[in-house]
Amino acid sequence: MSNKMSADRLRDQVYGQWISRAEDRRKQSDTESFVDELWNSGMKLASSQAVHYQHVMNVIRSKISD
Repeated sequence: MSNKMSADRLRDQVYGQWISRAEDRRKQSDTESFVDELWNSGMKLASSQAVHYQHVMNVIRSKISD
């Protein structure tokens, strides 16, 4: 499997986990804990946590409630 395919699949999994959360857990205030949960579970979109955060936010940004 190519790295691009792996990255695409991982982003799809991140998106799926975000939208599967209850709507009241998909608020801006929930994003940091969500990103930390992914990082701690080993689902990392980058080797640094700061870059991982940015990548996850890019994936879920359109689905974040105010």
